[in-house]
Amino acid sequence: MQHPAHRPTIYLVGVAGNPNLGDELIVAAWLDYLAEHLPDADVWLDTPFPGPAAPLLAGRHPRLRVTDTLFRLRDRAAEEGVADVGQFIVDCLADPGITPWWTAGIDLLKGADVVHLVGGGYANEVWPQNLALFDALGWLARHTRARVGVTGIGLLPLGDAAAARVARAAEPLTVLDVRDRGSADALARHAERALPLRMTGDDVLLQPPAALLDPQGAQAFDVGVVVQHDLREVDWPDLVAFVREQIAAWEVAPERVAVVEAIPRLDAFIYDSLREEWPGVQIVSFQQVWQRGLPAAPHQRWISTRYHPHLIAAMAGATGVAISVRPDYYDAKHRLVRAAGSGWSLRNNALEEIGAAEPAELPHKLPRLRAAKAATARLLYGPLLAGPERRPLRQRVRALAGRALSGTDRLRALSRRR
Repeated sequence: MQHPAHRPTIYLVGVAGNPNLGDELIVAAWLDYLAEHLPDADVWLDTPFPGPAAPLLAGRHPRLRVTDTLFRLRDRAAEEGVADVGQFIVDCLADPGITPWWTAGIDLLKGADVVHLVGGGYANEVWPQNLALFDALGWLARHTRARVGVTGIGLLPLGDAAAARVARAAEPLTVLDVRDRGSADALARHAERALPLRMTGDDVLLQPPAALLDPQGAQAFDVGVVVQHDLREVDWPDLVAFVREQIAAWEVAPERVAVVEAIPRLDAFIYDSLREEWPGVQIVSFQQVWQRGLPAAPHQRWISTRYHPHLIAAMAGATGVAISVRPDYYDAKHRLVRAAGSGWSLRNNALEEIGAAEPAELPHKLPRLRAAKAATARLLYGPLLAGPERRPLRQRVRALAGRALSGTDRLRALSRRR
């Protein structure tokens, strides 16, 4: 059945549902944008975690549905022992009979008006199978009527052969927006033809800061700690010792310290370690952060190994220390936030300082950064947008119809400035 001409189909691709705060917020930012500007569109989210993603994101767009077609094709390649995952996915798109279990999903993808790979750090040589998504995007851009784009992606680490393949696949895209200079340089260096290349930072910049923060919750503590147990090259006892020493140097009472989860449980190991000596340490669960926002405010200092807490806490005006626990992956992320003006100092996986604290400028730069990200959104979705981006109030209220929002969230959404 064809969709009515007045109801476009938008097909988002991302990794929401793990859950991981950054990945969830990126997808939520685009769903909120589409709820405001294209509330009548059919919106599909393709993610490897459709079950958890559906309730996490329920209500963000009135016509959201969740699937996993592209990621099923990715995983099927591994199950069949296929070495070239990207070529396998392209073959399945060209001939759905290769994987007849997902023909309906493939047909839906091929009939979309916009196919949009949203941002994050999940497509690189840490997870090389996800680079195959670019092969799929290139094929869709060449063989369907869809506008196909990528926004806010972080591709590092990325070797020469992979960069050349991504660059070739990206040639026909409408938008190729990366979030960091290293990703942009890698693609530009290996491009044989002109690319639709932009660099407008992380996709969470699409959101107004008020939608990301819980300033009231921030009053409960003075030091926030986000220290991961995964993807690290630093020994755990050394990491715990550093956190303790830094908090002691700041002369903050343990009762005014809070461990904050960006990924459930993986970010709670540090809480277990700290409370052995400091039983008064608080913990803020992922679910609390997801429901209320990151509890960050200017009076605080933070210690974070994860990128999005660094970014969002700095947006709130908090200062702190970022730790790159795996340099090939996290250096680019934390340096990106420092370059934007976080003002935080930076440590490497040996806990040595590689960037001193600087004046915090990020809060003052946010209007310009958000404007650049909104311009990228217009470039990708422009033909589908009805009228100017800033709609009259009655249309914006209609865009929110059907969303399960609290009173505070409704006020935030209605007060957005684009």
